[in-house]
Amino acid sequence: MNNHILKKLDKTLFCDVNAFVVEHEAFCVTLSSEFAGGAKFKDVFAIFDNDRICGVIALSSYGFLYHCLPDTKIFEHNPELCGNLKEILSVEKINTIMGEEYGSKILQNFYGRKSVCEWEYFLMEYGGKKLDFDLASPFTLRKCVPEDAESLYVLQKQYELVEVLPPGTEHNPARSRLALQKSLKAQSIFAIYENDIAVAKAGTNAVGVNFAQIGGVFTDVKYRNRGFATFLTNYTAHKLCENGKRIVLFVKKKNMCAKAAYKKAGFFKCGCFEIIYY
Repeated sequence: MNNHILKKLDKTLFCDVNAFVVEHEAFCVTLSSEFAGGAKFKDVFAIFDNDRICGVIALSSYGFLYHCLPDTKIFEHNPELCGNLKEILSVEKINTIMGEEYGSKILQNFYGRKSVCEWEYFLMEYGGKKLDFDLASPFTLRKCVPEDAESLYVLQKQYELVEVLPPGTEHNPARSRLALQKSLKAQSIFAIYENDIAVAKAGTNAVGVNFAQIGGVFTDVKYRNRGFATFLTNYTAHKLCENGKRIVLFVKKKNMCAKAAYKKAGFFKCGCFEIIYY
C-alpha cells in the first residue's frame, strides 16, 4: 500500500522540512541557503511517507521551482500523489525548474508546458587540496567587495550571455548590476586583475548549512589557457573548506574545458543536475 501524501508547509512543519533539506543539501544548496536566509516562498510542499518526509518542493514568488527529491521512485505507481502535483503546478507560472536531474524532469512532466531550453549538468564535489599557483605580475588576486561591481560587470555580462541566459533572452544591464551588487555583499567572490581590469572570477552563489556552492566562474576569452579558472575555483573551495564547508558546483555536461579545469582543481563527479527554462 502506498502512503505518500502531499502537505503544504506551515510553521509546525518548517523545522522538519529544513532538516530534511539540510540532510540532502549537496543537491539543493540554493534551496537550503534560501531557507537559512529566511526567504519567503510563495508555496512549499512536503511529501510524506507515513510520518517521514521524503521530498520537498518550493516555489518562489519569482517563478523559480526548487526541489529536494532524493528518491524519485516515490512517484512510481502513485497516481494520487502525481495527480495532486500536476493540479498544483498546472495553475502556476513557472520560469525555471532547478535541481537534481531526475527530479527536475519529473516536475517538468507534471508542469506540462513546453520549455525554452533544458541545460544538463554534472554535479561535482571538491575533494582535493590547495594548489600551488604562481600568479606573476601584473596579475593580482583580489577578494571582491561591492565597490568592485563596476570593474567586474564586463566579466559578469559575458558570463550571463554565455552560461546563464536562455537562447533569445536579452541581457538586462540594470538587473545584472543589481544582482552583482547583491552577490558581492552576500557571497565570497574572488577575481584576478591585470592592473585594474578584471580578467577572471569565481565565487559562491549559495551557502547552506554544511555545503557551499561555487558558481559564476568565468575567464575573459583573451586570458584563457593560463589556468586562471582552475586556480580561482581551487582557491575559493579551499577558503570555504577552512570555514568547515563542503563544496559543490555544477558544470554543463558538454563543456569539456570547464570539466577538465574543475577536475584539476580537485573536484569529482557526484551526480547530475538540470535547469529547465520556460
